[in-house]
Amino acid sequence: MTSAPNCPLPRVYPFKPWIATVARACGFAWCVGLIAFLYHLTASDGLHRHVPMLIVVAFSAAFAVAIIVSAGKNRVILDVDGIAVIGLLGTRRMRYADIGARMFVFAFWPTWSVLPKQRAARKMMFEVAYDFDQVFWDWFETIPKADRAFFRSRRNPGRA
Repeated sequence: MTSAPNCPLPRVYPFKPWIATVARACGFAWCVGLIAFLYHLTASDGLHRHVPMLIVVAFSAAFAVAIIVSAGKNRVILDVDGIAVIGLLGTRRMRYADIGARMFVFAFWPTWSVLPKQRAARKMMFEVAYDFDQVFWDWFETIPKADRAFFRSRRNPGRA
């Protein structure tokens, strides 16, 4: 069974500073590009002829703002009860007693997945982009790796 790390808790891990800076710069550059595009549309023949394009630009602007905001909001928190991953649209928590295994996956970028013991529960995923310290990695190494026996036990709870 996984337990809380032996250190002062809670421990908060935001994005690595350079990753947050790059994300904010990309979001800002995207917004500047959208402003330049809108200026080009208005200079050519007016906005009224480009309503479908304006809808696309509005969704694109919302996405750019989401990138900027999420760079400061996303974080992983280790506390006395479990681990939490806080994102732009929600929070995922898992108690230490419910953690079954860990698995490294490549989902667009390198990502760790923490799998629950029960098959019906949802897994928790977080990228390697967070600024984890040695305390986190020492705790994370105590979680067993997901292997064939782990998945077999989740499929057939009566057999190990």
